[in-house]
Amino acid sequence: MAFEPTGPVSRSGLTGDPLFQLNALLWLAQPIPAGGSVEPLLYREGFKVHALGPALTLPLNVAYALGRAGLATQGSARPELILKRLEEGEYAIIECKRSSFGPTSSTSEQARVLLAAAGPPCADVLGLPRTHVSTSSLGYLTRDDQRARLSDTLRALSDELRQAGVDPGRSTVVGLKERDFDIALVVEAGASFCRIPAGEYPFIRTEPGTDPRPLYLIPYDPDALPQDESEEVRAKQQLFERVRVALLTRVGQAPVPGSIHFTIPELLSDATWGLFNIWGAGGSRSHVIDITRAFVRALAINVNKSSPKAITSAPDTGWTIALDSTTTQDKVRGRLMRFEFAAKTMKALPQASLLPQD
Repeated sequence: MAFEPTGPVSRSGLTGDPLFQLNALLWLAQPIPAGGSVEPLLYREGFKVHALGPALTLPLNVAYALGRAGLATQGSARPELILKRLEEGEYAIIECKRSSFGPTSSTSEQARVLLAAAGPPCADVLGLPRTHVSTSSLGYLTRDDQRARLSDTLRALSDELRQAGVDPGRSTVVGLKERDFDIALVVEAGASFCRIPAGEYPFIRTEPGTDPRPLYLIPYDPDALPQDESEEVRAKQQLFERVRVALLTRVGQAPVPGSIHFTIPELLSDATWGLFNIWGAGGSRSHVIDITRAFVRALAINVNKSSPKAITSAPDTGWTIALDSTTTQDKVRGRLMRFEFAAKTMKALPQASLLPQD
């Protein structure tokens, strides 16, 4: 499996990087052969990705019970992803955390929603027929040294819900542990995670002096920003590079004369192996579309310098690349291959920190 290093990485901080955590989960649920660079532990148990970043809102009766008990909650919560095992009707809500948090922290407001959503009302929360959900659970992924404390927090919050008359879903905290030659998934004693029993399960092999990160299926997610600002810039650059390659592929395969029609979400689907299609609607998805649109607009301006009006856009129909001859095709292809997004332009993009919080 190809690797996509984004620059220097601190091995000690990798397992706490939310973007690494998210992509690790995505690879664990991919239909890839065993024995490769990543072991698909979740796929091996029958789990696949159902949704990315969906907005989960509790039924009114559940929200009312929590409010009456004085338990603060978010209006809705967006976990990293939902996993499904269709054969048995199993669904798992998964949230990633850089570190643990306490029962009285503001983060507990999100956790209460997720715990309640993973309980009996899970089908209603996911908008599925109740007969389609037989089992539901909540899983948290964090650094292994934060696992025990986060487990204590979830137990305390689950007790709060029960006292309020709300049945919480079964919850498990899974740790990411860096070992000498691999990174392992750690499931605590007496627990299970998506049918994976207690134990340590290496899933990424590592070598000294190399970047252990696999090719990211989601190269940039504003909800999983790294603490290092330069890493955020690199993540955007990776996303834009994939969008550029997607456009280059379309131009190379297009019949001439002819035209290519595309939308920004279609390009993002190409750049994420289709995962953008199941990315929940909301501020994060809109943000990714906005910055990608800005990139494509800058790219179009550059291409149109040598081939006027080769790339145009319209609010209702999306974008069009007009290829009236092989000469135009060659010019467009050449511009696409040489284009680089200026650093100063990158800094002028909308900032994820300004997004409204769900």
